[in-house]
Amino acid sequence: MRKISRTIGTIALAAAIFMNPISSFAAENEISLPFKDISASPALGQILLLQHMGYIKGYVDQSFKPEQTITRAEFVVMLVAGKGYEGEAAKLSGTKSEFRDVSGWGTRYINFAVNHGWIQGTGDGKFEPDKLITNAQAIAILMNSIGMQQSQSGEPGKPWYANYYLADQKFHLGFVSAASKPNAYATRSDVAELIVKLLADVPVNPSTGIFDTKHTANNTSFAIHLYEDTVGSFTPAASDGKGTGAVTLLNGQIVPLAENAPVYGDPVPGSGIWYVKNGSGLAAFVYVVTDHQDSLNRTGQWTKLWSVYQSLKYDYYTAVDDETLVNGAIDGMLRSLGDPYTVYMNPEAAASFNNGISSSFEGVGTTLKEQNGELVISGILPGSPAEKAGFRTGDIILQVNGTDVKGMSSDELASLIRGPKGTAVEFIVQRPGVDGKLTIPVTRDTIIQKTVAGKMLSGTMGKIDIVRMSEPTVDEFQQHYKELLAKGMKGLILDLRQNPGGLMSSALLIGNVLVPNQKPLFQLEYRDGSRVVYITQNDVERPIPIVVLTDKGTASAAEILAAALRESADAVLVGAATYGKGVVQTTQGYNDGSSVKYTESKWLTPEGNWIHSKGIVPDYEVRLPEAPSTLDTQLQKAEDVLKQLMLGYE
Repeated sequence: MRKISRTIGTIALAAAIFMNPISSFAAENEISLPFKDISASPALGQILLLQHMGYIKGYVDQSFKPEQTITRAEFVVMLVAGKGYEGEAAKLSGTKSEFRDVSGWGTRYINFAVNHGWIQGTGDGKFEPDKLITNAQAIAILMNSIGMQQSQSGEPGKPWYANYYLADQKFHLGFVSAASKPNAYATRSDVAELIVKLLADVPVNPSTGIFDTKHTANNTSFAIHLYEDTVGSFTPAASDGKGTGAVTLLNGQIVPLAENAPVYGDPVPGSGIWYVKNGSGLAAFVYVVTDHQDSLNRTGQWTKLWSVYQSLKYDYYTAVDDETLVNGAIDGMLRSLGDPYTVYMNPEAAASFNNGISSSFEGVGTTLKEQNGELVISGILPGSPAEKAGFRTGDIILQVNGTDVKGMSSDELASLIRGPKGTAVEFIVQRPGVDGKLTIPVTRDTIIQKTVAGKMLSGTMGKIDIVRMSEPTVDEFQQHYKELLAKGMKGLILDLRQNPGGLMSSALLIGNVLVPNQKPLFQLEYRDGSRVVYITQNDVERPIPIVVLTDKGTASAAEILAAALRESADAVLVGAATYGKGVVQTTQGYNDGSSVKYTESKWLTPEGNWIHSKGIVPDYEVRLPEAPSTLDTQLQKAEDVLKQLMLGYE
């Protein structure tokens, strides 16, 4: 099993290659690869694409060395050329660099990048062009090149790249998720993947090259542009009589082609490179697609899906909307996996999801979870409309404004619940232990969710509550943590009860404050069995005594933090077993505002344990008394345990 260590101090992504192809594809049906060592590379398709465009070259022995790391100068050269600015850079030939360690053929590219604010030096008049570039440095330069410069964090416990990471996540750029080794030095294959993603997937203003969500990131246009560069014009090979064309692939397959759609075919098995046969008989390079799309085409399933779409669009007894058909197909694909965490979010649901991450929205102030096929209230914000209306954690939601919620995801339900401030929403709920159904009317309001609260307890014990892992959580935690330390805190009770999770990055950054330097926080395990281990990078030599409060509502990112503190900072867990969500999701955003959220990997504790569907059993299991008692027996036990830890610490 391959295992990669990733420090929190350098997350990472991207770097460069070279220019000018060393060979071209044969016009015969058998297509030879231009480099002898790329057939097994996971970035095969992207390497072939960039070679076709003339942006990369190999070595004299016809190798490409896809796993070789690259330097800062090589990356800048590749990026300038890949974005189509080589001509502009050429105008700077002969100009002297502002860096005293830059000279030679790459100077004009580095000067161009400096002039446009993509890069800066080390602060002492140097650029260090021959130094290997880390993925974090590369992703920062990539984002700078599309006008998405972010301030570098200088806060203790927060790595310099944190704002770039959060911006990538917020705007669904995909640079972070595209890199499999974010803490390593960037390799030539890493760069191929990232440059293609920048060219094909990121929306930019075509006149300025700056990131702009008003412009469509259109892979189809990118593909057709490449095709026309090669063969001059795009002409469908045949017509099916319904306003669409068809093309004949080199493998003989006839594929229907909608107007301006990409063309599919796969003469290089597994490469994701697709060709069509034009009038002259020459195979033209068109598009890079994913392994999933490759599989659909090789098995004929893509043609089946297209056929169903065509039948419904043209032959269904009433007119149908393209968007409805496409969204329905996407939703059906995701539901077929049987994974409650893999969902399609329409623009409204996606906006609700993003608002939850930002912790500011208009709604009623509840957190939700899916449990045993039901949608359950897992948390209620203090002072919220939900609290004033009498909701309780554990209430099972049956209907919202007359709509049956059975079969909805928690994100879909959240979208249904949220709405403009001042509007009414009516719930029908089932409360455990209560006969019959309850009807609860609520008036929506603006919810500004403070995710962290802190206070001193008796003596030198402090307590911090975290209700959710969202964007402001790290800053809020650090503020309370510093304040409690200033008040003399020597031991901490961290209350993660009813914390449904949220952003994994927030959990990791908080862990980086509390867990000693160079200790593992958690591991990600991907479908091929490879693992990435996240390691702290801070100045913490010895953690203060910590007790963590957990219960069945402690889930996902909150479980990541609880496990990290227990296994890497000797924290003691008190309360009840956690929820048991041991998988990690990523989101892919689209230009209409919709998103797909899907499970990307497992997460494991620092010691390699997978807690999915089992949860984390605390060191001391303590039950809360039945209502109407409000005695917090779990907190009492936590205080007793912390006192003993503090005695041993001193």
